[in-house]
Formats: sequence, C-alpha cells, structure tokens
Amino acid sequence: MRIGRAAGGSDPSSDVCSGQFSGRIVVVANPGAGKHDRNTINLIAERMRRHECHVEVVESHGAGHIGEIARTADAAAILIAGGDGSINEAVGGLLKRSRPLPVLGVIPQGTANVLGHDLGLPRRPSDLADVFLRGRIHPLHIGLANGNPFILMASAGFDAEVVGRVDKRLKKLVGRLAYAAIKVASGYKNYDMEVTTRDSKFLAKLVIVTNSRFYGGKFVMDNETSVLAPGMKLIFARDLSILTLITLAAELLMGKLGDSSLVERMPARGVQLRSQREIATQIDGDQLGTTPLEVSECPETIEVFVGSDKQRGFALPA
Repeated sequence: MRIGRAAGGSDPSSDVCSGQFSGRIVVVANPGAGKHDRNTINLIAERMRRHECHVEVVESHGAGHIGEIARTADAAAILIAGGDGSINEAVGGLLKRSRPLPVLGVIPQGTANVLGHDLGLPRRPSDLADVFLRGRIHPLHIGLANGNPFILMASAGFDAEVVGRVDKRLKKLVGRLAYAAIKVASGYKNYDMEVTTRDSKFLAKLVIVTNSRFYGGKFVMDNETSVLAPGMKLIFARDLSILTLITLAAELLMGKLGDSSLVERMPARGVQLRSQREIATQIDGDQLGTTPLEVSECPETIEVFVGSDKQRGFALPA
C-alpha cells in the first residue's frame, strides 16, 4: 500500500486514491496551532473524498497526542494540519513505527510554516489537496539533537534563548523575528560555546545546525541546504554584539543572510556543543533544554508529499 511517484500536472485525474494507491488517509487537526483553520482542513478532505479517497479527520488533544496518532494510526498517509512543532511531533511518532511508514503530508497552519516553504507547498486548499492527490513524494531528511528528531534546525544561544523565554501567545501575535528584537532590547548576555566537529574545534556565541533552506517562514538562511537533500549546514557567529544581531536581522529580511559575512558556515555531519554555563537549546522552534548538545544526521528518512520545484526555488535533488 504505497503512493506512486506520479508526474506533476494540472489534472490530478490519475490520483493516489485510484488504482495504484488505496487506504485510509488520516488528517490530524491541531486546534492549538497558530492560524488554525478548520474550514481549510474540511475543504481539503472533501476534495480528496471526491477522488474516492478514504479520508478521516481527527483532532489532537494536548501535548504528545499528535505523536501518538502518528505512531499508531492505521493509515497509508498522515496529513498534519499545524505548524513546524506539530510536524516535528508527528515525525517523532512515525520514527517509532515499523516500516513501511505512512507517507507524511503537511497542511501549513502554524506561525511560521518553514517546512511548507521548503517542500514547495501551495496555500490554497484546492491546490494543496491536488499535491496530495498527485502523490509526488520524496525522502525527508531528519536531524537528531541529543537523540530528539528535528526537521528544520537545532540551535544554541540567542536563537534558542528567544524560543525559551518568549510567551507563545506573543509569538503568534508578532512573529519570531519581531520577538527576537524584543529579546535584544531586554539585554541578553552572550556566552562562549565550544564547538567540535569532525574536523575542527572553535568557540562561538551563536550556533545553528540547519537542515532547511529557510528560517522564520520564507526567509532564506542558507542557499544550498534543503530538507529534501542529505547533509546539514553548521552556521555560527563568533561575535554577537547588538549591532551584529541587528545587522543579521536586516540581512535576513532583505534576503541576504545566505551571503552574510557576519556568520561562518560549513557542512556538518556531527556537531558537539559544550559550555561552562548552561546555554539554551531548541529544535524546530520549541525549547529543548540546555547545553551540552550533540547534533547528528538521522540514519532514517520519511517519505513526504512535495509541491512544485518553482515554489521551492530549485529542483528536487536526484
């Protein structure tokens, strides 16, 4: 019971629910996600049902429930309507299953929806339903931070401190970049971290290990990285003055962070972070804990529905 890699096109007549694919499709709605829209979920479900898909919509109830649904649901595909944190939880549940795994689908409804941009997903319900109907899938590459799976990034320092200290209601109202500026104004103190890779050791004040091209939504952080290709990128700053932070934020907003001279970057298969003081860490926009932090590539991948190359800005890896 697998989804075929159907070619793209405007007509989903040869969809995943006829012939080559059959089985239950579970749509998980997360009412706690930012920008939750049940009407969008219903429109997607109804469009797929018109193509003879067996679609069931279920609602999550509290922390951990999405992961439990992903781990136990009898389904050929699981579509998660929520933000990046909801997807992260679902991935954790899927990785606990025996293979073959259900195919993962993303209905972007969170605050930033970084993964949706990396997958090239449209926002209109009818177009998004057609992505699932055509059944174009690709391996989703995953990272591990202290053994916890992440899809987008793991970080330590300022970025993680923001995630841990700012109220989630504020995040929904003003967005991640804006509340980062709020933390700058509050006088965040920087401390050195010892960064160890397979080839080098150095000190840094901000460390991000990214699996994604994007940050905070559609803002490009690295021009080469993608969740659809193997390999992570280590991005770090040795200095993190207020002026540096303001300049980095401006470069991000202008789409120039990928070429910034204020940060250094290198390919990374494994990264270890140590510090004399405890420094905040985060994965996929949710607080993880504090240093030490060990980041590595997950040996497993998960099949995920993908949209157009045009919307991603580059072609799918071979």
